[in-house]
Amino acid sequence: MRVMFTGFSPPRHPLARAALGLGALVLIGVFSVIGLAVASLAVLAFTGRSLWQRLRGAPTRRPHDPRIIEGEFEIVQPGRLPRSR
Repeated sequence: MRVMFTGFSPPRHPLARAALGLGALVLIGVFSVIGLAVASLAVLAFTGRSLWQRLRGAPTRRPHDPRIIEGEFEIVQPGRLPRSR
């Protein structure tokens, strides 16, 4: 059985090494620009959505009141509680 990928060995010629390094830097730059563009679009979409809701007059979040606990509760009689083992 042959080993398909043994590892990367950089070229021996100095100009080829420089070209390879420059190509790697260009790829890193391109991917960075794409990442920043995607992040910017996400921030713009979130900001636009919240601005649209505010201009439309949609209700905003209610202020948090620490005395209120939201949820559904059921009162259980003490004699009917399940026993843990």
